[in-house]
Amino acid sequence: MKKIFLILIIIIAIFLIIFIIRRKKDVEISKIKYFNFGYSTGNMANAYVSYNIELKDKKYQVSIKPTGITEEETLKIEISPKEINKIEKILKENEVEKWDGFQKSDKNVLDGNSFSLSIT
Repeated sequence: MKKIFLILIIIIAIFLIIFIIRRKKDVEISKIKYFNFGYSTGNMANAYVSYNIELKDKKYQVSIKPTGITEEETLKIEISPKEINKIEKILKENEVEKWDGFQKSDKNVLDGNSFSLSIT
């Protein structure tokens, strides 16, 4: 009986160790330094949209490129840290941190639509 109990404890310990090792670190969205969300809506020229935020020289620079517009026509503005806090709040409310590591596609869908999201 003692041997069975000891073996059971060892098995449980092994599973706990494996669980702890494989568990992903918690990701927190705060103090954004870089944000890029883009998507394409087809294969024609300039058929993609891009929203880009980058922290440069302690200022947040935003680039907005709507579909049908060339890179040269991209809108470039500066926003405040208060606006970044609003974006962080929206990302947290929608649990975007749980997307960390997502990289999937459906090989049976060939419509040319896609999206990407990158946050640092």
